[in-house]
Amino acid sequence: MAQDVPMNIPDCYFAASDADKQGLTMLEDIVQTRGARFGNWGALTVDEVAALLEQFASMHARWSGDPRLGDLAGFEKPQREFFQYVLRDKHWEELKTRQFGQRLEQTFPDVQLLRDALQRMWELNDAAPRTLCHGDAHGGNMFFERDGKPGVLDFQLYFAGTYMHDVSWLIVSALPIEDRRKEEQRLLRHYLDAARAAGMEVYSFEQAWLVYRQQMAHAVPSGACNPIESGPIEMINAAGELVTTAAADLDVLGALGIPRR
Repeated sequence: MAQDVPMNIPDCYFAASDADKQGLTMLEDIVQTRGARFGNWGALTVDEVAALLEQFASMHARWSGDPRLGDLAGFEKPQREFFQYVLRDKHWEELKTRQFGQRLEQTFPDVQLLRDALQRMWELNDAAPRTLCHGDAHGGNMFFERDGKPGVLDFQLYFAGTYMHDVSWLIVSALPIEDRRKEEQRLLRHYLDAARAAGMEVYSFEQAWLVYRQQMAHAVPSGACNPIESGPIEMINAAGELVTTAAADLDVLGALGIPRR
């Protein structure tokens, strides 16, 4: 599909999977060929995120309403099943002991509130216009060439869904908290303008802002609920701080119409 993804991505030399759906991909060594550096949670600048949003707008517009999206039915399920797994009761108790655990519990006093929010968000997203989504557009999956040109990595969770899935996840995960608070509305407008210029029908800003807030139900399990062995503790804490703060700032339960118990 790479030839139909109008983004700066690594060259792929080989890709295959076996009968058990175990895959192997051989990609360009972009550190060697392009002098690439890699992004991280809360480590990108506003200008870098704006440039990346332009690339996402191009991809979303290219794939908006494409009949090939039907071939991706069910591709969203692995991610959703993983989120349900990390929201099990026993794991939730461990999450509350982490650096960001107090804010997590203040925002979601009962894990069932987050489960309900996630289910409601999925229902709304599934009813929205569909395009090709990267699926995991967080700051750590971005790279920058020697001259600063941005690019995108790690498409293993791609699926057919709402463009707001990628947009909100990139802004919230990539920017430091204060930059996100100050610039997120301007960046959302920037994306909408770019997507509209590329020929895609988009929400009004007011509707897009509501959907943006609703996507925090994705951000929390994706950024704050991973198993402790999933990466360095510094990365886990950085991601958790970003997403739990955003969920509180943006009142995700209110945006989804879920009353607090």
